[in-house]
Amino acid sequence: MGEFADRLAGLHVRAALPDDSLAVELVGRDEVTLRIQQYERLTSPDLERRLAQLARLLCARHTAEYFRIRSDVTEQTLTHESPALGRQEREFRAARDELIARGRSADGRIAVETRGMREWTVRIRPDTLRTLSEAEFVAAVREAAAELIADQRDQIRDIAVRTYR
Repeated sequence: MGEFADRLAGLHVRAALPDDSLAVELVGRDEVTLRIQQYERLTSPDLERRLAQLARLLCARHTAEYFRIRSDVTEQTLTHESPALGRQEREFRAARDELIARGRSADGRIAVETRGMREWTVRIRPDTLRTLSEAEFVAAVREAAAELIADQRDQIRDIAVRTYR
């Protein structure tokens, strides 16, 4: 791999809600660690909303770190994508930005969905917080996140193949 790919593979991004009730770390492309404070006091709807908010924060931090690394490697200050050059690149970006990626925990209790990595929805089956311990819940979220990341990566690859063939 080149320097840019190597640095992305070692990427380490953290995000936390303003009240620090939830925090997440992403290491590399798909290793997710979640920390929850006062798990036993949370309700499913509240946790769904908070997890979706945390996912948006993590994506924003990931994007900023991506452009920081890209800037370091290219020795140019980059803070956003350059304008699309040509029809194919415009088509690729439009499809990527509307892509819906999904992930579920193995037991189906937690489902995560994103559109274009901007809009996030988290669904937690109603009995989940009463049934799962905090450690089991965190493991289920990691499963759902890993599946979503893989789905996003696979769909982007498919879009690239269709667009640039």
